[in-house]
Amino acid sequence: MASASFTAAVAVALCALLSLAEVCEEHSDTSLLQGHFAAVSPHAVEQQHSSLRQDKEKWPLSGETHILSEEETAEYSSWFTSDLLPKWENRNLESTWKLQTTITIKQPAQTVFDAIMTSNMWPVCYPNTLSVGGFSHQPFTPETPAGMILEKFLWAGAFYSLFRYQVEDYQPPSFATFDGAIIFSVGDVIAQDAVDTIGGRFQYNLTSTGPNETSWTRTVYFYQDKSATLLQQTAFATMMNTVIFPAQKKGAPQYVNCAKIFLETPGWERELWGSSK
Repeated sequence: MASASFTAAVAVALCALLSLAEVCEEHSDTSLLQGHFAAVSPHAVEQQHSSLRQDKEKWPLSGETHILSEEETAEYSSWFTSDLLPKWENRNLESTWKLQTTITIKQPAQTVFDAIMTSNMWPVCYPNTLSVGGFSHQPFTPETPAGMILEKFLWAGAFYSLFRYQVEDYQPPSFATFDGAIIFSVGDVIAQDAVDTIGGRFQYNLTSTGPNETSWTRTVYFYQDKSATLLQQTAFATMMNTVIFPAQKKGAPQYVNCAKIFLETPGWERELWGSSK
């Protein structure tokens, strides 16, 4: 059902874009000029064309130069360094989605904790993670430099985003939380304010159930903060209902089952950390 709704939504969007493109084509400078050219003399046509070349603002195919000063460039560092905890604390509970999975892994709790707190585990096992960046081959902690826990993610296999994460709670080997935010996506171009209202939090609870056995409960929260408008809340709920949450409900159990198989297979340390650690 979600797949059908998503397909229909994409079809409608494409049709709208195509219709808009046709309208734009009918009313573009080029089309208007073509009609005008047919009705005037060659000399007038050449004068009009020359005028367009001189006034590039009227010509839709002109390029653009954008130069940022060092100070302006530095402003973009906030995407990597801003504190994510206030967003979580300001979340709208009515616009919060929660997904929880639990699995038992035949490894000591500290071993499991270090492995699942290593971002390189995500491309190894999570179906929508394309790659990771920053410090990805060692467990991340509150001391990991800001902006250096990065994930390149494909929502439901369709929408690309770059996430950054920030560790909040850190109590090895039993408990950890880390907050996430979208710092780059296609939505930035058309709806930056809406994208900025979205956040996420991961919570890991680990319990030792034996000398070589650990129960891992993974909880993920998707939410909007209280700054979201009613229209933004509606759009977010629609995307969550039709695309994102159905994909997450499949991806989350796939991920923890893959992690279990991976961590119970000899040689996993070299694959995850690049060494025997």
